[in-house]
Amino acid sequence: MKRWIAVILVITALLPNLWTREARGADRPVITLRGELAHLSIDLAGGGIVDFHLLSNGINPLKWEGEGGELEPRNRGHFLCLDRVGRPSAAEQANGMPFHGEAGSSMWKLLGGPERRGDAVVVEMSTHLPLAGMHVRRIVKLEGAHFSVREEVTNTNALGRIYNIVQHPTIGPPFLDESTLVDANARKGFMLSSPMPNPEEPSVYWPRALNAGIPVDMRRLVDAQEPAVGGHWLDGG
Repeated sequence: MKRWIAVILVITALLPNLWTREARGADRPVITLRGELAHLSIDLAGGGIVDFHLLSNGINPLKWEGEGGELEPRNRGHFLCLDRVGRPSAAEQANGMPFHGEAGSSMWKLLGGPERRGDAVVVEMSTHLPLAGMHVRRIVKLEGAHFSVREEVTNTNALGRIYNIVQHPTIGPPFLDESTLVDANARKGFMLSSPMPNPEEPSVYWPRALNAGIPVDMRRLVDAQEPAVGGHWLDGG
C-alpha cells in the first residue's frame, strides 16, 4: 500500500549553487543545501527540516527543539508524524511507541544527493518504522523560489491498516513574536481539551480557537499562562 504526500513551502530564493553536508553539534548528521539567498537543512536524526532562512536576515522560522538527548533522533523544526499524531496509549508507550509515532524518533538514511537535477537541487532519504510496519521514502527539491517535499509511505505489514500522517511544521522565536501574522487556508477545527465522546463540539473555525472557553485569534501570538492546543482542517483546493 502506498500513499503520496506533497508539501510545498514557499519563500523567496534563487536557484541554489552550492550544497554541502554538515555535522551540527558533535556528530549530528545534518544535510544542507545552500542557494544564493536561501539555506535549507535536514537532520537525518529524526528527519526534521530544521532550517530554512534567507541569508540576508538569517531568521529561521523552524527553530524548535523537541525533547531528547543531544545526538539522539528527536522531533525538530518541521517533522513527520507517522503512524500517528499525538500521544500513544499507555500500552503502546510501554511497548516503545513514541509521541507522534516513530518517524521523528528514527534515523533516516541518505539515498542520494544532494545533487543537481535540471534546475533543482535534490536529496533523497528514507526510514523504516518497525513497530508501525511502514517504510518512508522522501524526495526534497530546492528549486527557484521554493522547496518541495514528496513522501511515499509503504505499508510492509501483511494486512492493510488505518494510520495517521501529519506534517508538523513548528515555528517559534525569533521569527514568531507579537508582530508576526500567521495565516492559513484552514476551516473547521476542534480543541484537544474537548471531552469525549464528541471532541468536535464545540467546533471552532479558523482563525478562532478557544483558551479556557475564551475565543482567541490564532493568527497572532499572545501571552498565555496555560496555552490550549487546537486542530484545524486545511482546504485542499
